[in-house]
This record gives sequence, structure tokens and C-alpha cells, in this order.
Amino acid sequence: MKLGVVLHHSILYRDKKYFMKEIWYDYINLALKPFFQNLIIAAPVTFYRDNDRNYYFQTAEISSNEYEIMNIKNNKIKFFHTIFVHWKLVRKSDLLWIFMPCWRGVISALLCMLKKTPFVIYLGGDFSSSTNAKGLSAALKNLLQNFAIKHSVFTLAAGKKLTSMCRKIQPATYETYPVIKLSLDHISKRADTCHGEKIYCLYVGSMGTHKCVNVLIEGLAILHQKGYHNVRLILIGPGEKIYLKQIANKLGIDKYITFYDYIPNGPKLYEKYKQAETCRVYC
Repeated sequence: MKLGVVLHHSILYRDKKYFMKEIWYDYINLALKPFFQNLIIAAPVTFYRDNDRNYYFQTAEISSNEYEIMNIKNNKIKFFHTIFVHWKLVRKSDLLWIFMPCWRGVISALLCMLKKTPFVIYLGGDFSSSTNAKGLSAALKNLLQNFAIKHSVFTLAAGKKLTSMCRKIQPATYETYPVIKLSLDHISKRADTCHGEKIYCLYVGSMGTHKCVNVLIEGLAILHQKGYHNVRLILIGPGEKIYLKQIANKLGIDKYITFYDYIPNGPKLYEKYKQAETCRVYC
């Protein structure tokens, strides 16, 4: 049985090899690969990133791969090329596993309905929660997303809020969470939370402008203005940090913020979690 996978994140092509983020590699290899003879993956391909250390995992173990290069700048051409790419995927697959929210996921779901190919949706977020979720475009995205969920074989939703929303549309909705590779040795309970000399707030995720990390920095400035000078901010993740450092410097709180580059899942990252009083994790 052939499984088509529509990723909503890009993969990296480097040195004639493909790489993907750890979370997607683990999900595909642990949750999907053991149950299907062939996997066909459709995803945008990037050839260069300022920081690509979050793409450690080579995908050579997957028995059959198809990565479509969508490095097209003309939006109209890109739109029709996307339809063509995913129509090929639908025709080759017995079942589609669609990661959403993304426009390509919506297109794939509609093509599955046209071809009468069954599909499953993994919903990790909602279009309405996007920072640019405004106007007619956002309303159309939500409408099509809900239409796709309704016609899926079943839907997996990340967290209780999304699960509750999806069950109103598709009763066969099941709550799920990303794989967390922790042992009991990594889990601890702090008795001094928010009672130490310094209170650390932690952010883990990319530093892209759409993640609104600047809001955390501005929030720290407000806390300091109100006299909470013991609050510190730790920011961990890949991406451009110059503009964030400029904001912190302008607000006069740069010495209260510590920046780290990408830290892989493991003991070093877990120690940062233990150090913090509050966390915001954004994949």
C-alpha cells in the first residue's frame, strides 16, 4: 500500500541528500513507515538556509521518496504547479496523510475528493490562529480547511482545543501530541519556581517574524518598567536575531535577554527547561 505524505514544512537539499526536521523525521519513521510499503513525500525544497542545523536527519531509509522542487517566484505559476504536483501524488497513492494547516494540504484534500482517494488529516494548528488571519482570504482558508476535515477518513488534532473544534465537523477526530523523547531521568519538579532571585522565561522555536518573538521582548520591557527587574528572558532557536537584539537594545533590556542558537532535543535543551519558570514552545 502506497502512502502519500503532504508536509507543511520545507525540507533541505544539500550535498545530493535530503534532510528534514527531527520532529517530522521521527513521526514519519516511527508512526507511518512501519505500516506502509512505500512512502511518497511531497514538500517544498529549500537549498540554503542561514541556519540549517535543525535539518540533521537524512531520509534515505524511506523506501520511496518523491520531493518536488517548488522554488518558483511567480505566484500564478506556483499555484498551478502545486496543483500538478499534488495531483500526481494523489494518483500514485492509495492513501494520503496530510499535515495542516497549509494551502497545499487543502489543495491535496480537494484533489483526493475528486479522485475518491481516502485521506487523513493531522492538524497541528488552525488557520485562524495565524498572525495574518484576516479578511476574505482567512475566511476562505478556514472554510476549505473545515470542508477537508469533514470529508477526511479521520482527523488527528494537536491538543484539546483543536480536537474539540474538529469534532464538531468530523466526529472521527482524535486528540494527539507530538512524540516527546523523555525518560523519567529528565523529569523533575522544582520547589523554588518563581521564588528565586531571578525568574527565567524561556522561548523555544524559530526566530521568524511570524512567531512574534518581539512581543515577548516588549513584554519583558513592560515588566521591568513595573519594577520586576528580576525577570529574565531566554530565547532558543534558529533564525535571524539581529532585529530582535536591536529591539532589546532600544528598550534598554538587552542585558536581561540571553540568545541561543538551535539546540537539538537532548540533555542540554532539557536543562534549559529546568532552569525556566515559564516556557513558550513554538514549532
